[in-house]
Amino acid sequence: MSRKTFLKSKDIINIGVKTMLIMIIASMLIPFLIDKFIFGNSYRSNITNGEWASFLGSLLGGLIGGIGTLTAVLITVKEARNVEYRRERPILILEERDRGNNWRVDRRFYIGYASDAYIDSLEIKNIGLGIATNIEIVVEVVDEEKIFIKSFGNVIPSDKSLKGISIEKRLWDFLCPLNINYEEPIEIRYEDLFGNKYFTKYKLARFESERIEYLQIKETISVGN
Repeated sequence: MSRKTFLKSKDIINIGVKTMLIMIIASMLIPFLIDKFIFGNSYRSNITNGEWASFLGSLLGGLIGGIGTLTAVLITVKEARNVEYRRERPILILEERDRGNNWRVDRRFYIGYASDAYIDSLEIKNIGLGIATNIEIVVEVVDEEKIFIKSFGNVIPSDKSLKGISIEKRLWDFLCPLNINYEEPIEIRYEDLFGNKYFTKYKLARFESERIEYLQIKETISVGN
């Protein structure tokens, strides 16, 4: 399946600058070539050099203006298609849950349960319009591996969720301590059906309430980039 590419603002500026440079160079070079090979040749002509200059000036002016207009139209059309496509991309977030009005704001919302060894009961929701696939959750760990990646074979359509996610390390059927570094962000990596890659990144925090250790979003670093 073909991979979708987007024109960024700097790409549009680069195209515009290159087009202008080409037009400036052409406007300086073409008169020199006309003077050398048309006005300066020995062939007989039924019209004067002034008439040739008027005709060629109109022709070249129209061509250069047409090229500039065509370039602008092509950029506009491509960007319009890209904007429409972006509206259909997947956007994955960690869904927050509400403990109710009886709790302080900093203890009310949570995304799952936490310990140094594992994370439990996360929910990933697709708030975009596209389908998300090849989903991974990446956490930093305090050991020689540096990171731990949990991969999912699921696809998440628009407005659907993947619930009950656990991030844990098992050796056969035994749960091994993962030593999660909560000082570093957690990242959700995923793709759309065209293979374009996206990520959502959060800084998390833990709090304890009624002998249960909860995990909450401390800071949203990026969503669907």
